[in-house]
Amino acid sequence: MGTGASKRFTAVRPMAKRIVYAWIITIPASAAVAALVLFLVDIVIKSKI
Repeated sequence: MGTGASKRFTAVRPMAKRIVYAWIITIPASAAVAALVLFLVDIVIKSKI
């Protein structure tokens, strides 16, 4: 983004939007994966008792 800002600011805006959207998608997706793994580990632990 620094290189794009030195050329023109309008070139940075689309890339910045993509970065923000990636964070908006990544954080809930990682939480969903973590919840799924926790659920599966819980099932495995309970089945061994």
